Amino acid sequence: MKHFYSVILFIVISMAVSAQVQIQMPLPAQGSTFSGNVRGYWFTAPCCFTITGASIPTDAGTGNQSIAIMRFRNTPPVYMSSTDDFTTLFLVQDGSSTGIFPVNIQVETGDIIGVLGSRAGINSYVAMPVSSTIHGNAVTLSRLGMQFPLASTVPQSLWTEGSGGISRVYLYYDTVITYNANAVVVDSLTMQLSDASDSSFYSVWDYGDGSPLDAIWNPMHTYPAGGTYTACSYITNSCKTDTTCTTFTVCGGKTIADFTSNQTGSQMNFANISVNAASSNWYFGDGSPMDLIPSPSHTYATNGTYTVTLITESPCGLKDTTTQSITTCPEVLAAGFTYTDNGPSVDFTDTTATAVSWAWNFGDGSPVDMSQNPTHTYTTNGTYTVSLITGNLCGTKDTAYQNVQACPEPLSAGFTYLINGNTADFSDTSSTATGWLWNFGDGTATTTAQNPSHTYTLNGTYTVSLIAANLCGKTDTAYQTFSVCPEVLDAGFTFNDNGTSVIFSDTTATSTSRIWDFGDGSATSTAQNPSHTYAANGTYTVMLIASNLCGVTDTAYTDVTTCPEILSDAFTALVTGLTADFTGTIAGASGWMWDFGDGSFSSNANPTHAYTSSGDYYVCLSSWNICGDSSAFCDTVTVMNSGIQQINSSVAFTLYPNPFSETAVLMVTSPMQNSSFELELYDVLGTMVMKSNGIMNRELLISKGSLSSGTYFFVIRNNEGILKTDKLVIY
Repeated sequence: MKHFYSVILFIVISMAVSAQVQIQMPLPAQGSTFSGNVRGYWFTAPCCFTITGASIPTDAGTGNQSIAIMRFRNTPPVYMSSTDDFTTLFLVQDGSSTGIFPVNIQVETGDIIGVLGSRAGINSYVAMPVSSTIHGNAVTLSRLGMQFPLASTVPQSLWTEGSGGISRVYLYYDTVITYNANAVVVDSLTMQLSDASDSSFYSVWDYGDGSPLDAIWNPMHTYPAGGTYTACSYITNSCKTDTTCTTFTVCGGKTIADFTSNQTGSQMNFANISVNAASSNWYFGDGSPMDLIPSPSHTYATNGTYTVTLITESPCGLKDTTTQSITTCPEVLAAGFTYTDNGPSVDFTDTTATAVSWAWNFGDGSPVDMSQNPTHTYTTNGTYTVSLITGNLCGTKDTAYQNVQACPEPLSAGFTYLINGNTADFSDTSSTATGWLWNFGDGTATTTAQNPSHTYTLNGTYTVSLIAANLCGKTDTAYQTFSVCPEVLDAGFTFNDNGTSVIFSDTTATSTSRIWDFGDGSATSTAQNPSHTYAANGTYTVMLIASNLCGVTDTAYTDVTTCPEILSDAFTALVTGLTADFTGTIAGASGWMWDFGDGSFSSNANPTHAYTSSGDYYVCLSSWNICGDSSAFCDTVTVMNSGIQQINSSVAFTLYPNPFSETAVLMVTSPMQNSSFELELYDVLGTMVMKSNGIMNRELLISKGSLSSGTYFFVIRNNEGILKTDKLVIY
């Protein structure tokens, strides 16, 4: 144990002869000022006296005072020489700006005293010669100079001059020379003695322990034993002999401070084992108040290392001091930590309140880490048992464990699929995934299976998503879009012929695309319900190729019969004698029949017919197309043997309106006035439906009556034969 000894008690007992007073040494009033280096004065003491104070008048200013008083051994040299052969008895540099500085300087007759002074670097000047008095004794003040500022430089290199001004520094004095005997403890048996005289005086000491008198200035004396002693100093100078005494106690033995400590729970117990201790002062190092109990107990609030100080005092007041550093741990040690996974690394944070040491085991075989808040990089995804052993200042240990999920490997979601009919088989290809969530895109429930199968009920294009998760709860999402077709594809269509075009309608329930071939060599169509115009009547094989979302195809065929060509019959006849060559105009017809009006028929397109006798024959051509539409045209054909006269070509005919809806007017104009004629009306099948008699050059009214709307053929004849045949339309 290390002990430190120091003297902290000073025993001072003084005896004063009488009280001092302060008498100002007279000085003339200020005559001028001087700035810069310091000036002053010196004089030879005319008598014995004591300088009791010094100050600088405020004539030149009110700044801080700088004053020096010294004793020369010889008269100061004149300028340009200087001297350092002096003793500085009093010095204040840049001191207080107010008041008198107290001093106690004994001066003997004949002492050469020097005084320097300035106030804030300003000298209050008075012209020489300067005379003053001390105790009624005349004294001459001579100029004293120093080439340095007194506020920052101690007196040195001084000189005197026979002319010039002096700085005004007030000295105060007393006729009584005052001494004080003092005794200061050095150790248990040794005392430092002084009498307030300066070293120029002759002092003889009586130590009061029977030892011989000792002629030494301010001696140090060791006493043989402890006890109370009175020591006296006999001071002699040219002025007089004086005696001053002091009484004091010598301890005679040291006090040694020492202690031990131990901890019970949160309380620290101190045992005082000091030697020669009359009292004990304890400082526990945590800011708590001093404790005077000899062996106290103390409770610290927080764990820490504290410097405890014990100061003991001996019966005579000697103190020595000892300190010890103690470590105490009143706070409970509870290991704990948190962590944050930052991908490739995990950041660990110690949450142990009072720990000062740490040992981390990351559970993957890596070395132990001794830092407080380490960062550790794992190489593979996994769950690791991490332990933290913490210690406090007192060496107590505690351990915390946690299972840490670390995921340094990147997570990448992905999958493949295989369509089998209406079932999709999915295969997870995600890296480092430990959890899955599938959404099949058709509104059905999700699943957490790794490799699920899913059956779709409707054709469609579906976007499937897979959310993959790893051990640490991080997620990644993959998407794929595909089509599946559980519904049967059965191609079919209908059509409607509106006369000029055929309109087709796709009846395939699940088709999404189609190709139409109209069977007439025209371009195909991809419309869902196209309209197609055929150029010629015919039966066409129409084909529809239907496709669904999945690219599956099916084909439907239908024969479509259409008749875009208008069916209109007409013919001409080239008559030669009794033979007529017929040429029919029967566009769009697929079959026809000729009725030659003599009971003969023909199915040839352009037949030749030989009549047996001359006459007018009502010939009709009937035709039909593949759609079942029919048409008829009738006209009178006249054949005759050679030499038969033709009908008078001077007859004119007028029929209007034609077509008509209710009535029409027929006018047969002929040179043969009032000659009669007959009007015969036939339907398309050659049946006479009306017969009327008319008069030439007169109007004949033709009424619809009960006739149906349609095309009719009329014949006008008289006694000479057929005059006219033509068509009549009723609507």
